[in-house]
Amino acid sequence: MIKKLTIYEDFKKVITTFQQPPFYEKLTEKDMMEEFKLYLDDKIGGCFAYYDVDDILGINCFTYGTDESHGIIFPNNDNIAYISGMATLEKARGMGIGTQLFEYVMNYFKEKEIYDYVYLRTNLHGSMSSGIAKKHGFITLQKNNQIHTQAVQFERIDPTVNDTDLRKFMVKKMNDNVSYSDIKFK
Repeated sequence: MIKKLTIYEDFKKVITTFQQPPFYEKLTEKDMMEEFKLYLDDKIGGCFAYYDVDDILGINCFTYGTDESHGIIFPNNDNIAYISGMATLEKARGMGIGTQLFEYVMNYFKEKEIYDYVYLRTNLHGSMSSGIAKKHGFITLQKNNQIHTQAVQFERIDPTVNDTDLRKFMVKKMNDNVSYSDIKFK
């Protein structure tokens, strides 16, 4: 069952998967709580969770508008949704839960009928979310015929893991009145 995520401990259970291989991200309690509170504010974003009875198995979280640090300029920032967090517990991977959550969130955006684009940022290589997004019509943004990437720094639990990830951006048009060529880069 998919429903709006409202319980911090459930969010924490899934988001801490980023502390495991291959990510090894150092997540503080304060960081996780701040992110969770962001998704509780319906004016800023939201988060949906997949439950098997009372056991959370995955999340798909989003915010509205563009994160300026991404270096992407959309024609109307008010009509943008950014999928900021997708994660499935390791025990539930390969069961289609990430895909179901992705479809649920995309249908949520379609029903609102106000979004010109939905975008996400994901690892350049080896990303599970990239495959799901591609199956749902997302394209990889390119700048000068090169994949548009961004180096993202994370403090790591394991000091032997590089603290920089290279991320790519994927986007999908939500209506026919916009064009991918309208998206610019800083």
